[in-house]
Amino acid sequence: SADDLKAAIGGSPCTYNQSAHDLFHPDPRPKIPGSTDTTGLECKFGNPSLKGSWSTCCGLRPHFNWVIGTCEATQATGQFCRSLPACMTSGAPKINYVAAYQFDGSNFVLMDESSVGEISAAGIAGNHAAGQGWEARKSQSRWRGGDWTTKYAPWASNGQRGPQGPRGVTPPAGMFVLSAENFYYGAFYMLSQLGINLEGMGQPTGTNCWNWELDPV
Repeated sequence: SADDLKAAIGGSPCTYNQSAHDLFHPDPRPKIPGSTDTTGLECKFGNPSLKGSWSTCCGLRPHFNWVIGTCEATQATGQFCRSLPACMTSGAPKINYVAAYQFDGSNFVLMDESSVGEISAAGIAGNHAAGQGWEARKSQSRWRGGDWTTKYAPWASNGQRGPQGPRGVTPPAGMFVLSAENFYYGAFYMLSQLGINLEGMGQPTGTNCWNWELDPV
């Protein structure tokens, strides 16, 4: 039970900071009927980061989204992209589109604000060779690069607060789809939406709450 877990972890819960939630955390209220209201799913035990940095991470909820890292030469070269021949980095990856879907109990519903491609009533599409989809719209999702030179992610950008930005996928289930002609010298991974927001904003409280990661590619 939750009480047994608390007893095993020990210690006191972190101090909930409503201001941090209003600024950085995604909206716990569902936008897609059938997805979960995560208001009561906040985490207050178990990770040291929950108690530091203005309690920014306290109350972390299960909201997740994708990050793509590439070696595109947009800034100083990241550590994963050093000493690669130009022919390798200029020809990859060739992405058509990236899509996020929220399960509503019956179907997986496309989340427009967390997808990059040509979005219509029929769904999402893209064609790298024609410069459509990802290639035409990726700049709208630029994120902070580093170990990979260039990164992209859905985050609360352009002056948005966390609740105004992408919500990310939540329980009961979500799905991410990457359509590409090739995917060499790149990464496709998932982080918490809170962490993505904080990193994109430049870690305004000195943390990005990077306490969960999934690395499919």
